Amino acid sequence: MKRFVIAALLLITAGSSFAQTKMVVIGQGSTLDYTVHAPNGDVIVSTVLSKVSDEEVRFDWLMHQLAGTFRVQRASLDSARHGYWNPPVDGEDVILDPSQSLLQLSKACWKDIQLNKPMVFGSTRYHVIKKFDRYEVGGIAIDCLYLESTDKQSGLWIANNEKLPMILKIGGNPDGVSVELVAVR
Repeated sequence: MKRFVIAALLLITAGSSFAQTKMVVIGQGSTLDYTVHAPNGDVIVSTVLSKVSDEEVRFDWLMHQLAGTFRVQRASLDSARHGYWNPPVDGEDVILDPSQSLLQLSKACWKDIQLNKPMVFGSTRYHVIKKFDRYEVGGIAIDCLYLESTDKQSGLWIANNEKLPMILKIGGNPDGVSVELVAVR
């Protein structure tokens, strides 16, 4: 009986800690705020996923008083292996090169992860370390995967979502720019 009471208390305690964190799935209409760690300093960039389809994912961004749009089209969504790390330009509507993606992985990268193969993104080979992890930010949790570079110098947290495998955080990015999701609305 004593063991039963202790087990029940542990379940209630664990349940209350999970109840304080809301699980979300990122999709069309989500607003994502990222801290961008660039060589010239850190900046917060707000992005709205204004369109999410098999043909295009559109990011409307806002940084200070500057704004613009990035469009990731079908070829990029299918096979991009490089991130787009250039600074945004006010007023521009940028269509990414088919070899590049923005804040997400392509279907080809996702397939490598699902097959437990090394996934190449940019100049780095990543291996899955944790298939089931939680990325928490501001009382919100996102089911994610954690990957690490072969040399253990770079970490990559990806939303565990086949349709929209968003980059939640990349640290130690050898391509020079690291990002970290700091808010979801």
